[in-house]
Amino acid sequence: MIFEAVDNKGGEKNLVGNKVHGDKAYTVNFGFEYNLGSFTPMFAYQWANQDDGKKTHMFGLSAKVPVAGGDVLAGARYLFGKDEAITTGDDKVRAWNIGAAYIYPLSKRTAVKAYAGYADGAKAWKDTEKVVYNGYQVYLGLRHAF
Repeated sequence: MIFEAVDNKGGEKNLVGNKVHGDKAYTVNFGFEYNLGSFTPMFAYQWANQDDGKKTHMFGLSAKVPVAGGDVLAGARYLFGKDEAITTGDDKVRAWNIGAAYIYPLSKRTAVKAYAGYADGAKAWKDTEKVVYNGYQVYLGLRHAF
């Protein structure tokens, strides 16, 4: 469990609608995983009260499975809440994303990583110029620890 707080003292304040934002931000993160031998299920929760009036809850489920000498990781996340920075229409926000990765160790310090994921925003984040939440990401990379 992690609690984060930012006071932004001396920082710039923004006027959104009739509210002043930029004072404080709080986040609570909770995660849990349990190795069952053949796979490791994971759960995550996050509550956030962020700058610009974003108040959200996020739930995530994922799993890690050993496959062909490496690990397959797959997960999904759902987020809902309010975004007071959106001044037109409904300020309720919804979003979800899915992703999968494969990590193959080449040595104790080096691994090849591949990932593909998709995110989709709904409600107030669906068609806004400020936040573009819909999209995908694909990458292939090499990680080396020093």
